Amino acid sequence: MASWRDQLQPASLRGVAFKVDAADWSGGRRLQVHEYPQRDKPLVEDLGRKAREIAITAFVLGDDYAAQRDKLLEALERGGVAELVHPWYGALQVAVGEYRYTESSSEGRMC
Repeated sequence: MASWRDQLQPASLRGVAFKVDAADWSGGRRLQVHEYPQRDKPLVEDLGRKAREIAITAFVLGDDYAAQRDKLLEALERGGVAELVHPWYGALQVAVGEYRYTESSSEGRMC
């Protein structure tokens, strides 16, 4: 049986490779709801589409994971628009907002 690490899919940001196992999209419409006294029906104003956001669970692993981690952190912190190549969604132009990373001694050679 294949381990979970074998199920990871390749991806990249600004040409820096990493692996993914999940992605989460959010979006929708921006709405302004106006409620008035003595009225039972609110007025809902559609302000257009919300910015779409994607959250990715990414991994760098292997004997050189620390060097891979540092390259990925550098790519994440660089400003402006970046190309994200995702295994399911293809090439996307994205702006990186916030991120966080985790390392643990129980899961060696991985970030």
